[in-house]
Amino acid sequence: VRRLLRYWERKLFRSTMVFAVQGTSYRYFYHLYNQTCETERTVEIPIVWRVVQANRGKRILEVGNVLSHYFPVCHDILDKYEHDTGVMNYDVIDFCPAQKYDLIVSISTLEHVGWDEPKRDPLKVARAIENLRGCLAPGGSLVFTVPHGHNTTLDELLERRQLSLTQCLCLKRLDEDNRWVEVSLQEIANIKYNSPFPAANAIVVGQIEIP
Repeated sequence: VRRLLRYWERKLFRSTMVFAVQGTSYRYFYHLYNQTCETERTVEIPIVWRVVQANRGKRILEVGNVLSHYFPVCHDILDKYEHDTGVMNYDVIDFCPAQKYDLIVSISTLEHVGWDEPKRDPLKVARAIENLRGCLAPGGSLVFTVPHGHNTTLDELLERRQLSLTQCLCLKRLDEDNRWVEVSLQEIANIKYNSPFPAANAIVVGQIEIP
């Protein structure tokens, strides 16, 4: 009941609140499913959903079945573990589409690759990102979000700039009200997962563009 009341408080009285990334304003996303008002989903979803909307009519792949829980979608979905209609159940490092994609997006999924699996393989996430790069058509782009502090190997790869990203943006959580602000990669180096607030206290938005 407390969570439900908190959701409606955010939805009804704070629905005009915005955050900014690279000078562009976004509204915080509030939804009962997975209590987005309490976690990083409140900023991840509006960022990625805007990218998807801007690429309507193109070939789009989502890695990790997230957006379909909040919006009607018509793009392809790849998720190794979630079995649902229209979801392709392949390991991301083995995925080889017959036709390449103009856009690939992923919301808080890649940090689990090789990390939260029965046999841990810390560098598997780097191979996964490289495979997704190969799934892009000329002029295509990969946009993904990952929480900082969950997968320490991924954090190190990002901090050492070893993933050859075209762009790397960061946001950190400011307070209990789940407000976020854009910061530099250096500013999130010591931010931990699940502390002081539940789930991610900082996220990275990575982008790879193919010429």
